[in-house]
Amino acid sequence: MKVIIQQVDMDTCLTALILGVSPDDEIIVVRDQADPEDLNDPCVLCIECGGSGRVELNNFDHHDAAHAQAGDLPPACRQAFDHCFLQDPDRWATRNPEKWGRMMSPLEFHLAARLFPDWPSDYERRVAVQREIERLVDYVALLDTRGPEALISRSGLPKGAFPTLSDVFSGMRLSIRDPGEQLIKGMEILRLVLEEGLDPFGLMPELPEWQGYLEAKRRNDAELERAKAHAKLFTTKGGLKGGYLETEFFGALGVLYELGCQVAIAYNPRFGDPPVKKYTIGGNGVKVDSLLSILTSKEPGWGGPAHGTIIGSPREGSRLQPEEVIKLVKEHL
Repeated sequence: MKVIIQQVDMDTCLTALILGVSPDDEIIVVRDQADPEDLNDPCVLCIECGGSGRVELNNFDHHDAAHAQAGDLPPACRQAFDHCFLQDPDRWATRNPEKWGRMMSPLEFHLAARLFPDWPSDYERRVAVQREIERLVDYVALLDTRGPEALISRSGLPKGAFPTLSDVFSGMRLSIRDPGEQLIKGMEILRLVLEEGLDPFGLMPELPEWQGYLEAKRRNDAELERAKAHAKLFTTKGGLKGGYLETEFFGALGVLYELGCQVAIAYNPRFGDPPVKKYTIGGNGVKVDSLLSILTSKEPGWGGPAHGTIIGSPREGSRLQPEEVIKLVKEHL
């Protein structure tokens, strides 16, 4: 199968896992949206690279602002889960096998055999497996749409609790830079969470498979703590507390939120390979997508998911200077 992705986050990886992507597939990484011919070909799987809302064409995305008029699209993993599992009429209410419409997917079958081997009813095993998968979908969707602060509130874990599933995944991305390999390794992390029956909202065990990732995350967090001293704080015209932090380490938005910022600007002067200038603007419970029209008038390519609480500069990099971005945020929020 031909699989096209942009960047690798947990939403992309869980979508790929649900849809049965394997290391043997042809994985193509694009900087912008997939080509129109690929988006219109149902034999090509496009994950978070265009075609928002067109799951019938094997497109799973929610970053196309044009679809926001009809209501926010859910994250790609939620679309994939609903597409795969809501084909069953009355998903968990019916006991008529002839109405199920499909056999268990390889992922479901594997998890049913591993987690519920002694259950006599295939129907009950299938329901239990889908609940395990949906719990992970809930976690990833919450992180993707509302950020780490919402996860902390939902999980009840104290701030600084380590390691969370997000920590493990972040450590993987810090350890592996090739997006195709990141996709496969990210899927392995999420599959292991399901195989072990782990609660994604709880603390993760420090499994041997994850030791390298966790060490990378600890080193990154230590660097972020040092970078915190260089954060620039300001107040916007609308009275919001804002902050700006320049760092090449991951997690700058979270650092600024910890400092009490409602609006945060993270700037990485050397993001990716080849390195480009990257801005991410986030709102802690605040929508920031009103800035898009202003930013895109200065350089096309700014965008973000329909929920509007996070936006980013063009994939190919930004030409704007930090002072320009800070000024825009201060004046228009």
